[in-house]
Amino acid sequence: MMHFAESFDEAGHEAHEPHIRMQQQIESAFADHRYRSVGEGSTGHVRIISKKDSGGETPWVVKTRIAEPPSHATTKRTFKTEWQMHQQAYTLITDAAEKAPGQFTRIPKPIGTLESATSHQSILEYIEGETLFERALRFLLLRYAASEEDEQNIATGNREELVNLAVSENYIDIFSSETQNDIRFALRQPSRTIPALTEEHFEEIVAAGGKRNNEIPLLSHKQHRQLERTIALLHANTISHADFHPSNIMMQKDGTMVIIDFGLSRKVTTSTHKTCREDLEYLQTYKKLSL
Repeated sequence: MMHFAESFDEAGHEAHEPHIRMQQQIESAFADHRYRSVGEGSTGHVRIISKKDSGGETPWVVKTRIAEPPSHATTKRTFKTEWQMHQQAYTLITDAAEKAPGQFTRIPKPIGTLESATSHQSILEYIEGETLFERALRFLLLRYAASEEDEQNIATGNREELVNLAVSENYIDIFSSETQNDIRFALRQPSRTIPALTEEHFEEIVAAGGKRNNEIPLLSHKQHRQLERTIALLHANTISHADFHPSNIMMQKDGTMVIIDFGLSRKVTTSTHKTCREDLEYLQTYKKLSL
């Protein structure tokens, strides 16, 4: 069983008994395969464990970075930067939202970190909902649904299921010839190593699927303003998200917007200010599709 040498609580202070309990809960869930994988790779993985296994108020997202020598020091610095950025953003936006309810998006609550000689783990609140990318793809497929069975599958499908349906022969003709070529090239790769549809296709997906499904908008003006205020406040406090694509914006059933994944987030300096421009460019894209 892995021994974790260091852990920090939400305030960044070294923790003892709570982190030992957290370590045991995660190790137990992983050992018994009581988790849902949302990303596995040679450098780490992202897994979700249930509220029952977390013992907390919500399920947990456990992000693990594997740090084999000689990259250990670099991985540790990257891990701590991500954690610090997420903590700072969470505190900043949560405090602002308390003073001005309904004016900002949410950011998942940081729970804690665990570290060992070969890996680093960050534990975050799990957000239930769909990403803006999934929502746009769902709207597209519902618009062109070929059967009632497809409609049911579209309504309940996750990202992988939606993408698989969208690139099937029943729906691939919806896309431009260039995108169809990209899709067919991706499908020919062994083990599907290249995604068939990505965030790069987002605007085409929206253009084909429309900005609303019946009376439900893909993104409302109010939601866009919440995103705008949140990014503006982060930038004013020298934090750039730097990966503000539509798969890092979650939409909960009640309409609450949540910005996730601060893995590329950085303090804004003269050398990193370009990341702020990238955040703003995405905001302009979202403004064009809001209703």
